Amino acid sequence: MNLVYLDTAENMYNILCQGWVMEDDADALEGMDENSKFEIPYRSFYFSTEGSFVKNPRNAMDYGKWSFDASTKTITINNTIEREINKYTIALLSADEMILVNTGINSTTNLKFISPGRRFKNAADDPFFLKTTAGV
Repeated sequence: MNLVYLDTAENMYNILCQGWVMEDDADALEGMDENSKFEIPYRSFYFSTEGSFVKNPRNAMDYGKWSFDASTKTITINNTIEREINKYTIALLSADEMILVNTGINSTTNLKFISPGRRFKNAADDPFFLKTTAGV
């Protein structure tokens, strides 16, 4: 596969452009198999280099466009299904860890996401890639 490893990335936008899963959800799924009767949330974001995103594809999925403001370290997510805008401030970011604060709802809770620290070189190769159109 043609992957970009982000452990040496210097640009925050480049680091953001990958799949992220909430650490608590990833930990809860460890050791479970397909026979499990539990319904575990799997909150996640898949940010494309092309400006599209998929949110929570294993649960109540949404998708749309996202943007990043480097000066305020803010991610803005324009949801298509929920028809709302979410704003998150980045408290910490590395190639494999991100802590967000949902400032759109005036929260102070740190939301920790983890990632493998890599993405596809060609965004269209990612199974969660959505080609943006005028309506999305």
